[in-house]
Amino acid sequence: MVDESFSINYITEVPKDVDKNYFMFFITILLYFYWISGSLIGATFYSVIDFNLKGIDFVMTALFIVIFIGNWQQEKAHESSILGLCAAALSLAIFGPQYFIIPTLAIILIELTIRRKVINLKYPDKNDSTKSVTDQY
Repeated sequence: MVDESFSINYITEVPKDVDKNYFMFFITILLYFYWISGSLIGATFYSVIDFNLKGIDFVMTALFIVIFIGNWQQEKAHESSILGLCAAALSLAIFGPQYFIIPTLAIILIELTIRRKVINLKYPDKNDSTKSVTDQY
């Protein structure tokens, strides 16, 4: 859920006459609402209707690929995308496919936090106190 809300907030261009913080806050709230209600509906129907879900596990992989491509196309510098790929590959090699997501997110968070000043200097036109470090790309 965190990846989806981050990616949607990252990709979405906020209209100039709308407060960016409120806009992203309400997108995130709606995403959580959709996630919870979708989970409840899915759990209810799954307990009532018996059907085989084998082979549907590719959907999350496809979702992450589409999100990555969208981010790549929007970025001017691809440092954050490359960082994400490297962090995922390293975590996958160390922790295996079952446990690599949390270490990957931690590596990305730590690296972007450490490099925040460098990023702000490198992209001064994007240096805005209302933007987070991830908005710099």
